[in-house]
Amino acid sequence: MPLHSTEKVVKNTIIYTAATVAQKAISFIYFWTLSANLRPAELGAYLSMLALASLFSIGMDLGLTPLLTREAAQHEEQSSKLLRATYAIKLPLVFLTTLLLWLAAILFFDLLAAEKLLLLGATLIVAIDAFTAGAYAILRARQNIVIESRAILIFQSTVMTGGLLALFLTRNIVFIMAALLLGSMVNAVYTIGSARRIVGEKITPAFDRPRMRHLTARLPAFAAAGIFTKIYQQADVVLLRLLASTHAVGLYSIPAKITTALQTLIPGAFSAAIYPTMSNFARVDRARLAALFSYTFGSLFLLALPLGLFLAMLTPTILATVWPQYLPVAPAMRLMLLAVPFLFLPYATSSLLNAVGREKRNSLNRAAMTAINVGANLLLIPFYREFGAAIAFFSANALLLILDLAAVRREFALWNADIRRLTIGSVVSCLPALIAAWLVLGFVQSRAIGQQGLLAFVELNVISFGAAMIIYVIFLALTRTIRRADVAALRQMIKPKTAGL
Repeated sequence: MPLHSTEKVVKNTIIYTAATVAQKAISFIYFWTLSANLRPAELGAYLSMLALASLFSIGMDLGLTPLLTREAAQHEEQSSKLLRATYAIKLPLVFLTTLLLWLAAILFFDLLAAEKLLLLGATLIVAIDAFTAGAYAILRARQNIVIESRAILIFQSTVMTGGLLALFLTRNIVFIMAALLLGSMVNAVYTIGSARRIVGEKITPAFDRPRMRHLTARLPAFAAAGIFTKIYQQADVVLLRLLASTHAVGLYSIPAKITTALQTLIPGAFSAAIYPTMSNFARVDRARLAALFSYTFGSLFLLALPLGLFLAMLTPTILATVWPQYLPVAPAMRLMLLAVPFLFLPYATSSLLNAVGREKRNSLNRAAMTAINVGANLLLIPFYREFGAAIAFFSANALLLILDLAAVRREFALWNADIRRLTIGSVVSCLPALIAAWLVLGFVQSRAIGQQGLLAFVELNVISFGAAMIIYVIFLALTRTIRRADVAALRQMIKPKTAGL
C-alpha cells in the first residue's frame, strides 16, 4: 500500500494550488473575453443553462465523490472495485437526473431553440463530469495530484482555445457551449485513462452489491453538505432566468464571477492550510486552537475589509473600463463586494466548528443560509431583478457569519485581545487608505479621459487600488495592528502539526 506522508501532502498542495491559480487566471481571461464580446442576454442564456444543469447535477453524484475518496484512501487495494461500484450507482442516477432536468426545463422554462441546444450541451457536460469526478477521487486517494493538476490545465486550455475560435469565427453561443463540451470530453479521456493505468484493473461499472450497499449506507451524510452547497451556488442564477430574463443573468454574472474568484483564491487557501492544524490542536491543545482561530479570523478580516471596500468604491470605473455594456449592474456589484468580509470569515468559523466536532451545527448553519438565499431570491427578483439577487446574496452570507459566530462562542471567547487588535486596527487603517484611493482615482481619471481598454483599466483601477493598499499596509504597521510576533506565532503553531500528524 502506498505510504501517505506529510511531505507528499505539502508537495501536492503546492502543485495543486499553482495549477488552480493558473486555471483561475485562464478562466477569468476567457470569461472577460466572452463578456466583452457578447451581449448580456447572450451571456445570460449561456450561463443560465449551465447553472440549471449544474443545479440538477446534485442528483448525479449525491456526495459519492468525497465518499469514494475517503473509502479508497482507507482501502487502496480495493480502489478499482470501489470505483466500479460507484460508477454502477451513478449510471441510473445520471439517467434519472437527466429526465428530471429536462422535465423541469419543459414545465417551468419557456426555452428558445438556442437555449434548448445550450441545455443539451450542458446536460452532456455534467453527465460526463459525474464520471470524471470518480477518477479524480481515486487520484486524490492515492495522493496523485499531479495528474489532476495537469487535467485542470488541459481542460481550461482546450475550452479557451475552442471557445475563442467559436466566438470570433461564429459569435454563436451554441458553438461556445460545444467548446466547453469538448473540454469536458478531453478531460474525461485523460483523467479516466490515467486512473485506469494507476489502479491497473478494469474500471468499467460493475454491479457489486456488497460494495454498492457499503457506499449507499454511508452516503446521506456526504449528500447533505453537497446539496446545500450546490443549491446555494446555482439557485440565484436559475431563479434570475426563471423570474427575470437572460439579460439579468448576464448582468449578474459579472459581480458573481469576481466574488467567486476572490473567495476561491484567498480564504480557500487559508482553509486548506489551517484546517488540518486546527483538527490536530482540537485533540491535543485547545489553548493553541483558540489562538490559531483568533489569528486566522483576524487575518481574514484584515484582508477582506480593504478588498471589499476598495473594490466597491472602484466598481463604476471597473465596469466603465472593462465591461462598459454591463454598467447597469453597478449597484448590485457594489453590494456584493461589500459582502466580501461575510464571504471570507466563515472559512475560519467553519474550519473551527468541523475541527471540534460541531459539523452538524456547521451543516445546519449552511442549510439556513441556503433557505434564506432561495427565499430572498424568490421574493426580491420579481421586483428588483439582479439587484434583488444581490440583496439575497448579501443577506444570506451575513446570516451565515452570525450563526457561525454564535456557535463559536460556545467554544471560545470571541472578543479576545488578538481579534480586537486585528479587527479594530483594520478598520482604523482602512479610513486613510480609502481617502488615498479616492484622491488618486480622481487624479488618474483626469489624465485618462477618453481612454478605453486595458490601459484605462490599469490607470484607473490598478494604480488607485495599489496606492490604497500601500497606505493601508503603512497604517497597519503604524498602529501596530500587524507585528513580527504574529507571523512568528503562526509559523510556530503550524510547524508542530507536521510532527503531530
